[in-house]
Order: sequence, then C-alpha cells, then structure tokens
Amino acid sequence: DTLGDADVVQLLKNLNEEIAKTAKSARDLFKLDRSTRANGKLALEAAGAIEGWVGSALPGLLSTQYRGNPVLLQAAVQALAAAFSSWISSSYSFMHEHDQILDETYKFVMNSENQLVLGRWRALTHKYAKQGMPNLADELTKMFVGDVRNLFVVAGSSTTQTETLLARTRDSLRAIVDAAIRLRTAINEDVISCDYETVLIHPSDMFDAANMEDAFPDAKPSAAPNAKNVLCTAGLGLRCCRKREGNTNTQWEVTVLQKPQVILQSAI
Repeated sequence: DTLGDADVVQLLKNLNEEIAKTAKSARDLFKLDRSTRANGKLALEAAGAIEGWVGSALPGLLSTQYRGNPVLLQAAVQALAAAFSSWISSSYSFMHEHDQILDETYKFVMNSENQLVLGRWRALTHKYAKQGMPNLADELTKMFVGDVRNLFVVAGSSTTQTETLLARTRDSLRAIVDAAIRLRTAINEDVISCDYETVLIHPSDMFDAANMEDAFPDAKPSAAPNAKNVLCTAGLGLRCCRKREGNTNTQWEVTVLQKPQVILQSAI
C-alpha cells in the first residue's frame, strides 16, 4: 500500500469540500427565470435525466412549490455531485455493461481468494479498464456538466441563464471531477490490503445518527411525518472492508472512517 486510512479520508474530505464550495457558489449565482414554464417539456425531460442521480423527490420539489428556493438548489447540486463522484470512485470502465460484468467477476474473486489476491485483482482491473477513455477527466467533466445543466433547467433557469451559469462554474465542476478521480485512484489502485467504499444514503431513508450525520443539525425541528427522512446526501462517507481468514471461516471487518452527511426533509 502507498496510502493509509488517514490519507484516503483526507482525499474524501477534499472532495466533499469541493462539492460544498461549488454548490454554494451555484446557489449564489442562480437566478430564477419566472417566465420559464415549470412543467414544460424541457424541464420534464431534464428531471427524468437526473432522477437516476438524486431520486425523484428533489426534481419534483425544485420544479414546483420550491422552485427557485436557494437552500434546495444548493442541496440538489450537492446531491448530484456526491452521487456522480461516488460513481466515479467505484466504476471500472465508466461503461455500464462492462462494469456489470466486472462487478460480478469481483464478487466471485471476493468469495474465493484472500485479501492480497483480491486487492491486486481490483487494483489492476481499475488501472486498465479505464483505458477506453484516454481523456478521462475531460469526458467525465462533459458528462457532469450535462447533468448540472439539466438540474438548472429543472430549477427554473432559462437556456441563456443556464449556459452563463455553467460557464462561471465549469472550473469548479472540473475540480470536483479531478478530486473524484484522485479518490478513485487511491482507493482502487494504490491500496490492496483492504477495500474502501464511498457511502451514499438513499433518499427517503430514515435518519440514523449511528450511520450518518445531519448537515444542518441546528435546523428548526419539524412535526411533519417525514421530517426525519433523508432528502439527499450532501457529503460522501467512507468505509474500509478487510477480509479476515479464520481457521474455519472467513469474516469481513468493516470500519466506518467517515459518516456521510445528509440533508433531511425538515431542512426545507
């Protein structure tokens, strides 16, 4: 190993800081175009394009009663960036069908081999599977910018305003991608003695202080029935998994190194 737990946690924190900084900047720069129809065809298509990253609740809120709400917009940018970064950190080849095959293969290796072989297989596979994208950072940034464009459209930005906003945040979006790639290299190629995994919390899950942190702990309590449900993940968590070989069986030792930060529905 060329890195330890503290090094990897710091890379994760750097990524989360880039995400938070960019989301705040987008919130401050965003201006709602009230002449844009919230239920227009373009907004509906844009909402469908980002649901895979942030779930259905956020786009629904952004395009209806909370249209233009700065806190919700910031949360949505953080949620999208966290999910996109988590995907970068775990993907082998950035092609869905290839990743499915490699994920299934990895499960067989996990069940059959010791940690040294397991880690070496994972490191080499992640190193070489991405060779199909020689301009990796450029390609991923292009994809990320497209998703953020859809988010701004859902939130009520006109086409002209969206392009202006993207031009002003593009460098920050690239910084997030670069930080996510650095984390990917660290956890998948530079370490073989354990498996690191980024942690996202599923939207609508109940808040659990043992496994996550409230991004707004001082927010005013709400009596709404779903107030303690998670709206989105604002900052990635990290856990370390080590395969321990016993005399009679094999066990996995899981250590939470950083809890994910979440935004609750009560925050809005």
